[in-house]
Amino acid sequence: MYIYKLPTFFKSFLLVVLSVSLSLLVAEIVAGWIAVDTRAGLAKKYGVKYDDRDRLQVVLDCRETNKNCFPSVPPSTFTANGLKLADSVVLPLAGVANATVIGCNESGYFSTYETDKFGFRNPSASWLNPEPIDLAFVGDSYTIGDCVNEGEGFADKLREVYPRVVNLAYGGNGPLIELATIKEYLSGRQVRFVFWVYFERNDLSDLERDKHVETLVKYLEPDFTQDLVLKKDKINAAMRDYVNNRIETKEAGRAKVFPNLRLLFWKIRNRKSGSIDTHKSNNVVNSDLPMFQEILVSAKHKVEESGGQLVFVYLPEYERFNSEVQSAPWSASRIKGEVVDMVNSLGIDLIDIEPAF
Repeated sequence: MYIYKLPTFFKSFLLVVLSVSLSLLVAEIVAGWIAVDTRAGLAKKYGVKYDDRDRLQVVLDCRETNKNCFPSVPPSTFTANGLKLADSVVLPLAGVANATVIGCNESGYFSTYETDKFGFRNPSASWLNPEPIDLAFVGDSYTIGDCVNEGEGFADKLREVYPRVVNLAYGGNGPLIELATIKEYLSGRQVRFVFWVYFERNDLSDLERDKHVETLVKYLEPDFTQDLVLKKDKINAAMRDYVNNRIETKEAGRAKVFPNLRLLFWKIRNRKSGSIDTHKSNNVVNSDLPMFQEILVSAKHKVEESGGQLVFVYLPEYERFNSEVQSAPWSASRIKGEVVDMVNSLGIDLIDIEPAF
């Protein structure tokens, strides 16, 4: 009986293929342990339920029953190239309007909330009442309540006491975007109080990022506007197209082979290149306080124009209260005194949250 024997070359080739395949499988398992979200690991340790999907998957799953689901899209997404409408280009200051928005995951679940006709996190009827707005808020992720569900943000809590509350915040917003938001959406409306929620960790580094954006700098001119209120329907149509195209592109390019290894390599590459939050590489020493003062003067004038009052809310960073964590070099916590003195010199009422903490 003749028994066929593989040539030595093929034996060696198969051995190499099997060895490489086995090594990649082991590496994929190990990468899954290394690349796991720190919060996911802590949740498992303490028995807390944790949604380990990425936001794209959450949006896709949501769309199986609700086609109106969209991810949160902050204005900073468009500072480089703007949003193309049919007849022009604008820099939008809110996300997808009249939508169910999937936020972020910091506590084991992805936050979900509804947006108003402009794309802000407000009940749809917020703009219908002709009476003066009681409280309006501008700020970043803390103010919008980025990672908490509907009804759990501090603006939502205040709405239980003051029915006419509008939240005009978005994650990643800085002073120039907040000034632009006041001028676009509160012009011609009576507002009793506008709360400028300043976050010391990154607001001034956000200003360093945005002061090179021509459209945003133009808001320092008294009468500049993009007429975003009048263009809201065109903006929402273009925004939906933009986001849907991005979702299709990301879904098509999603790693289906060795996803843990790819994620780990992506994290290593971005950590080395510093491409994560690159605008925060600016040191607080370079913070443009004169421009920040000019922005606050402009905001104060605009709010007082309609009989309202601007209130500056100083929100300290978490690192102030945890000695085990060091403040980042771009944090403006070191110049709090200068910021507070500037606000006081402008005659703007100040609420400092730090003593309460």
